Amino acid sequence: MAQEHLRQLNARGLDVYVPEDFDEVPALVAATGREKSTPMLDLHRNDFLRSNAFWLFLMQGDDCVGGCAARYYDLAGESLENYLRRTSQAQYNRETDPIKSVARPTDRISGRLIYMGDLQINPAARSNVTVRSAFFQLAQALAVLEWDFDWIYAFVDYQHRRLVPDYGFNYYVTDAITWHDPIPEGRRNDHVLVAIDFESFSHFW
Repeated sequence: MAQEHLRQLNARGLDVYVPEDFDEVPALVAATGREKSTPMLDLHRNDFLRSNAFWLFLMQGDDCVGGCAARYYDLAGESLENYLRRTSQAQYNRETDPIKSVARPTDRISGRLIYMGDLQINPAARSNVTVRSAFFQLAQALAVLEWDFDWIYAFVDYQHRRLVPDYGFNYYVTDAITWHDPIPEGRRNDHVLVAIDFESFSHFW
C-alpha cells in the first residue's frame, strides 16, 4: 500500500521526507505555507518522542511543498469527549472548558488512537486531489506500520467532507465539536471528525 502511494507521487516528480530530528520540523512546516501548527501538534506545547509522533513532508526536489503529521496516544478507557475537553482547555489557555458540546457519535472513537493533522500543500505546488490523497494515505500507511491502533481520526472543513474517501476514511461526524465563544483560532463549529477503525482499515487495505 505505501509503495503504491509513493509510486503515484514519484510519477509526478515528488518524494517524501521524514525528519528524524524534530528541530527541523518548524522550518519545514513554514515552507508548506502553514503559519503555525495546531496545538495538538505544536512542538512548543508538547513533549514529542519518535515513539509517539512523526512528520511527513512532500518534497519537490530540494523544496518542501507539503506536510502532515501523525500523533499516537492511548485513551486507556477515557472517553474521547473527556480527552478533547481536558486537553483543549490547556491547549487554548482557557480558564474554563472551551467546548460547549461534543456530538454523541464521537463516542465510537476510543482506545488506541492515531491523530492525523496539519495537512498542508503549498499553493505553488499546484497539487490535485490525486496528490493530496496519495500523500495523506501514505502518511496513514506509515502510521499503521509504526503503531497498533483502534482508530485513525482527523478533522476536516465541512466543504471537504466529500473528499473523506479520498483521504482514506469511511466514517464521519458533522458538527463534531461546538465551541464556546470565542471559538479558538483554527477551529470551527462545522468541522467534521473523520475516522476509520482498525477492522475497516484492514479490510480496505
